[in-house]
Amino acid sequence: MLTFETLEQSLEPPGVSLTTFDLVFTWRERASSLELTCLYKTALFQETTIVRLLDTLQTLLESLCTEPERQLVTFRSHTG
Repeated sequence: MLTFETLEQSLEPPGVSLTTFDLVFTWRERASSLELTCLYKTALFQETTIVRLLDTLQTLLESLCTEPERQLVTFRSHTG
């Protein structure tokens, strides 16, 4: 069961990071939080696209927390 007291997101450019993949998500569980790092190829994705993707993911996680009994397949994107 997912339980979050608050969800926060911030866009922080990492130091120098290289990836051979187009898009990478790394999740880390902390004492009182869940941290997501997203690396992406800037030649393929604009920052605004990644921000929109992360906003949609945050909305999904918030919905899952408020309605944990719903099946994941029933959630729809509110961003169109």
